[in-house]
Parts: sequence; C-alpha cells; structure tokens
Amino acid sequence: MAETKTILVVDDEQDSVEFVSEVLEGIGDCNVLKAYDGEEAVNVAREHLPDLVIMDVNMPKKDGYTAFTEMRKGATTSGIPVIILSSMTSFGEFVAMNPDILQPRFFLDKPIEPAKLMELVEKVLGE
Repeated sequence: MAETKTILVVDDEQDSVEFVSEVLEGIGDCNVLKAYDGEEAVNVAREHLPDLVIMDVNMPKKDGYTAFTEMRKGATTSGIPVIILSSMTSFGEFVAMNPDILQPRFFLDKPIEPAKLMELVEKVLGE
C-alpha cells in the first residue's frame, strides 16, 4: 500500500482487537482505530471515515449486523467496505440465519488465520 490507510477494528474482546491490529502491522503503512462494541463502531466510522472496517458480529450495545446496516444506510459511511468476522461455521450459515438483512460482501470465519486476513484486507483495499 502506497498511502496510509485507516482501518477500524471492532470486537468486544480486547485480545481479538489486539490480534487483528498486530496482523495489520504486517500489511504496511496503516492507522488502526479500535472500537469495542457496535455503537462505538458506528460513531468512530462516522467521525473518522476509515478506509476499511473489520467487525465482529456478537457484541454488546449494538451487534455487528446492526452496526453494519446503520453504516450502509449512512450518507457518509455507506461506501466504507466492511469485513464481518464471526465464529459461525460458514458464510452460508450467516446468510441462512439472517435472510432479511443487508449482506456483507466480505466475511471471514473465526478463528482468524493471519494469512487469510492479510490477503482479504489487501484485496479489499486494492479495489
């Protein structure tokens, strides 16, 4: 990546946020913002307009699905790409459980494999 990218990492588990942040350090020049629930994620995204959001699903105050939907409907945040993280077994399970919500374009299963995360982040930021 030539220019500095801002990436918002959202998870209610601090260890997960730190792990993803460390993986992102291997990608290159990026500024990592952190949030620990969906409500905080939406507020940080609106304020800082990150280049990418990496967000867990199960969180307090506002879950990742709700935060994702709010961001998609927001005038300033609708175009921010979002990678949804989940410990569900597959994207198919996610879709089957939530047929009426907006579907994320990018999805990554937990536990997170660093190489897969880096590959997906580089792909998303390269688009």
